[in-house]
Amino acid sequence: NSSPASALSTSNYYNKNPTLKLKSPNQNVKIPKIGYSFYKTESSQVEQGLNLALHAGVRHFDVGSLYNTNSIVGQVLYDYCTYGLQPIDEKGFIIPDDGQQDSR
Repeated sequence: NSSPASALSTSNYYNKNPTLKLKSPNQNVKIPKIGYSFYKTESSQVEQGLNLALHAGVRHFDVGSLYNTNSIVGQVLYDYCTYGLQPIDEKGFIIPDDGQQDSR
């Protein structure tokens, strides 16, 4: 299945990408070796950064309430799981639905 939601599923992602095993008292947990952090990311750059990370195959994101970006990250991930990747141009800017260049 090639739906956006299946791209986030553990069985598809973790079997194809390098992971780290974390030991916990009750189970071994796998996390991707490559992640993306939103620490000190300006709110105005979160959407574009997350979309670029998704295009690059990143599926491990560092978020925190102190970053004040969780609502933006949540909306972008919801849109990704619902609609798929947003198209980007050769410079990495999101192409809006109306076809106009994103000026961010």
